[in-house]
Amino acid sequence: MIQNNNNNNNNNNNNDKYNNNLKSNDEETNEILFWKVIRNIVLFKHITSFLRVHFRFGYYGYDEIKSVNWMIKHKHYSLLKEKIEKGEEGLSFFRYYYQCFKGSKLVAHSIFNVDEPLKSDRVFYRSLFKNYYNYFINELLLNSYECIDSEFLANSINKKEKEIEKEKEIQSKHQKQLFIDRLIDYDNQVAYSIIIEDYGLHKPTDEDFIFSINQGSFNISLYLISTNKVIINKSNIEKIWKSILFHEINDNYDSNNYNNNNKIINCSVDNKIDFLINKLKLQYSPPSKVMKSVEDYKFNYSIVDSKLNDLLNSCFSISHLNFSKNNLNNKKKLIEKSKIPFIGYLIPDKVIDEYLNENYFSLSLEQLKEYKKKFEQFDLLEKLVGQIEINESNNEMISNLFKMILPYLYDSNSFLNYVYYLVMLKSQTTINTTNTSSIVQYSKYIITMDERSLIFPNSNINLNKKIIILNDILNEYRTHSKDSFEITEKLNPIWNEFINYDVNKDLMDRLYLTFKEFNLNPPGDSSPKSPQMLDYLISIKYYNVINYSNFFNNVPMMGYFKSKYPTEYEKSLSEFKIGYTNFYNDTIDFVINNIDDFKENLIANYIDHSININTYNDYHSNHYNPDVTINNNNNNNNNIKDINSLDKNEREKCLNIINDPLKLRYYLREGRLNQLILFNYYENNSGLSDLSEITNEHAIINEICFRSDLKSIETFLSTKDSQRAKWILYYASLHGSLKVFKYIHDNSNHQWIYKDQSLLPKEIYHSFIFSFLTDIIKIDCSSIKFERSFI
Repeated sequence: MIQNNNNNNNNNNNNDKYNNNLKSNDEETNEILFWKVIRNIVLFKHITSFLRVHFRFGYYGYDEIKSVNWMIKHKHYSLLKEKIEKGEEGLSFFRYYYQCFKGSKLVAHSIFNVDEPLKSDRVFYRSLFKNYYNYFINELLLNSYECIDSEFLANSINKKEKEIEKEKEIQSKHQKQLFIDRLIDYDNQVAYSIIIEDYGLHKPTDEDFIFSINQGSFNISLYLISTNKVIINKSNIEKIWKSILFHEINDNYDSNNYNNNNKIINCSVDNKIDFLINKLKLQYSPPSKVMKSVEDYKFNYSIVDSKLNDLLNSCFSISHLNFSKNNLNNKKKLIEKSKIPFIGYLIPDKVIDEYLNENYFSLSLEQLKEYKKKFEQFDLLEKLVGQIEINESNNEMISNLFKMILPYLYDSNSFLNYVYYLVMLKSQTTINTTNTSSIVQYSKYIITMDERSLIFPNSNINLNKKIIILNDILNEYRTHSKDSFEITEKLNPIWNEFINYDVNKDLMDRLYLTFKEFNLNPPGDSSPKSPQMLDYLISIKYYNVINYSNFFNNVPMMGYFKSKYPTEYEKSLSEFKIGYTNFYNDTIDFVINNIDDFKENLIANYIDHSININTYNDYHSNHYNPDVTINNNNNNNNNIKDINSLDKNEREKCLNIINDPLKLRYYLREGRLNQLILFNYYENNSGLSDLSEITNEHAIINEICFRSDLKSIETFLSTKDSQRAKWILYYASLHGSLKVFKYIHDNSNHQWIYKDQSLLPKEIYHSFIFSFLTDIIKIDCSSIKFERSFI
């Protein structure tokens, strides 16, 4: 039996191996067949035609997606990579109004500012520069298309040839540097290195390194140093330190023209100094010539809301820069003369008195390094300071860090950091929650919401200390309030703040009992943010004045409220207003999943919007044109409907939206007015064939040009309406839709459009469209301004 079993097992194993080989061969054959089908354009399009959704708002076909910015914005990176690597024609890389600024660092939906791992994909960027050579290399680096800069040409009419050539050279260098600066700004080390190593079109400079440090683009900084593209030595170290330390003083700072005027260093240098010294292991400290000109170090961020590591880095900076105790004495003199810059916060007198009695405290580099090791052991470095439980093991160290930055508090607002130090760290009150008084008079430090916002959020952290602080404040109110009106004025703000901070129940109880002590009720219209706070407020019979409508943008609260308090939930539904704002996806999901709760409310809002939609249509139809000429005297509101005049068909259309999750989702997500205008277009997968019911044409034209929907575009152009043609050219240019320009050129019925140059856009943002007009159609574009929208 045993032998037979062994034989059977051997046979089974052999069969498994044979079957696995068959399976492996089948999978390989299937994969080859799959890619043959996918790469066959006819078969691929036939297959994907079955995947079309009935309601296509927010859905785009493969061929409709040409905007690189759109793919990046919605993080369709696999699609972007596939299109770039195959070199798809007509992709639009720039869209000027996608760019925005966040702080001092540019944030844009740029192909050089994508997420990892695409940002580090060398194959991807090599394909980009190879397949779109004219777009990036020729235009932005070699400036081969300077002739299309009509503004430059217009200004060159009366100039000599040598002057023109010199200006062209300057323009070319400036444009090239803008491109390189963008790559540095986005910290795209891969694209930057390809330009240098593969194309040899840029020679790195000290200025590149300095700019990368100042922008926090440390990947490029490391690349420049590790590859010896930039070498730091005695000849450039002074320029580098000046440019980095004083960057925030003047963005146009020129280190070569540096003067000896005293400068104030901003604490934004902390990360730069940390990178230079600890990451690059820079052996050169700031030269004494540089440091002699430094007057002060400006500390102006909230420590409570920052990581402990940020505070530690500030102390490292102070130590590296060798500041002295004179800074504290100088700051005290400023306070005594009331010359501290006032920025929104009035420093309490008691706080000023304490500060004037503070002694200078400093930590050496060795001590700071030891602190850092201990903080790492306690796992505190990445925690926000306001969320650290103060105890015997860390109190002294954190206190010493606070004391080290005290001489560098720059304005009145930064003195809130000192308040936190006084209340949470310096005071050595014995923690005893049964006491209603304390040795330290916290009420002298904590007077307004500014101080309370430092102490009471994250109330489960250092809770016992915060109970003592609150008791001291409430005792102060009891003692010095003249009447119930005065104490109400003091207690009401704290109640609302505590609900907003979502404080611990023990703190709420103490505050609530103080209201009752004076026969007072807490203020109404409160909006709890957590189930625990909701439970607390309902437990004290406070539910009649809770503002339930604010739950609408807090879906976890909404679900909790419905499940635990169904009766109150039903009563509160009348308070929910859809309004005109757009909603987050989780809110929309809640509405769809609970559609019976919101159906009547949605119907009422639909009717309200249908009344206002005609005003919206009339305004845009009569006022908008691509030349941005606006007539402000429109009084045509004849089409506005009365709410009682809605017919059966319109109500059915309303229910059609509300009962279809896909349609309702986009109705709520994108804004109701615009949604109703485009509703018929999105419902019709075959494109527009009739313009009779369209009241806002520019909204439709904008969408069909973004999609390059040639069938719908033909419907507009076939009317021979010059204004419609003008709008189509404007939006096609805006979205970089070369396909639309080619379609008009190739269609004999539309030759009249290009013959009328008044129909062309006043500005064009995409060079390939400009080149198509000048090189293929042979149009004189001297009156058109070409606006380069840098990546």
